[in-house]
Amino acid sequence: MAVWDTIARRRSYYESEFGLQPRLRAAVHCGSVVAGQTGDSKRQITYPGETVNIAARIEALAKVLKRVILVSQAARERIELPEGVEATDEGTHGLKGVAGPVRLFSLSIDPVQR
Repeated sequence: MAVWDTIARRRSYYESEFGLQPRLRAAVHCGSVVAGQTGDSKRQITYPGETVNIAARIEALAKVLKRVILVSQAARERIELPEGVEATDEGTHGLKGVAGPVRLFSLSIDPVQR
């Protein structure tokens, strides 16, 4: 949450320097990830597979749902939320390229706890 705090604290700087304030979205998912290297002259690291695809699809859905942080049920079951952070069940969603629906949770921060 420190990133959002920093952006809020520097809001006037961003607005005077760039004419706008950055906005961020985050998607959290967990699973096995395979890393590979491609290219002969220009080498790149790639992360193919379902885990990264699901995370990317969740991030795209966060934009549609107008949520700042979306977390898959698989990730939610593995993390302990800090005090003041609440998880709201956003239901199950079909994600492009994913076999079945994925249950998602949005995270929000109680301003009183900050």
